[in-house]
Amino acid sequence: VPAIYEAQPQNAPAPAWQTAREVTIGAIWDQNVDLDLYVRPTPAAEVISYANDATPDGRLFKDIRNGHAAAFETVTLSGGPFDLSELQIALNFYGGGTAPSGVTGELRIAIGEEVWAGPFQIRARTGNRGFGAETALIDQIVPNEAWVLVNPLSVMGTE
Repeated sequence: VPAIYEAQPQNAPAPAWQTAREVTIGAIWDQNVDLDLYVRPTPAAEVISYANDATPDGRLFKDIRNGHAAAFETVTLSGGPFDLSELQIALNFYGGGTAPSGVTGELRIAIGEEVWAGPFQIRARTGNRGFGAETALIDQIVPNEAWVLVNPLSVMGTE
């Protein structure tokens, strides 16, 4: 009998997004406005944002207040492993100008050297200074047009 038939069944290794380490989330946008990136590694974790830029799970490295700066607002997660199906990502059009057609941009997720990217759009024409943050981040409901929730698994093409 060939050895392949003698092997005991084993679970397949978890996909990279279920046991992720060295995770970086970044957002860049096309308007001269202030957007804020909010990341919660798990539903029980503290939210990482400009208002809370260092937690036990990660850190905000850049709070970009001008979308034309050609730089990413960036959050890195430390420790882990993290199951990215639990990761909550929200973007808020905080202020800094007007955007007649809303704001579009790109969100990137990196695990180590692998990078995935997906578009986002915020339909609001003006910022709201973070109004509705609790609804967006705790209830995972978009409270108004100045917010967008991003599903990390959709960005990674796994959902």
